[in-house]
Amino acid sequence: MSDLAAAGIYEAAISDAAVVVSELFSNALRHARPLPGATIRVAWHLNAGAVRISVKDGGGLTLPELGELSQFTTGGRGLRIVARLSRHWGTRCDDEGTTVWAEIPCPELTVVGIPAAATGTG
Repeated sequence: MSDLAAAGIYEAAISDAAVVVSELFSNALRHARPLPGATIRVAWHLNAGAVRISVKDGGGLTLPELGELSQFTTGGRGLRIVARLSRHWGTRCDDEGTTVWAEIPCPELTVVGIPAAATGTG
């Protein structure tokens, strides 16, 4: 997240992005297989007032979805948090696995009048 701070993103947006990374990464750990090499890939791309966060894993038995909640459910709230903090979110599947992504609004600080742009992986 230090890349976002260096790009001049407001602290509140960085906090939202950190929560989204945490939720998507923990879902990948809990519900999916790892990628080859026992990894899960986290990436972000900053562009046009938003940061697009993606978490790629080896896929699971089901696709991530907003499940039905009841007073008796003990889980299933993570993607609701992601949906609330993001403009859009979704999933993409390919031969390697599943990617869950979310676009978080990120107003940029303009120190010299030039918008910041950055890409990072973690």
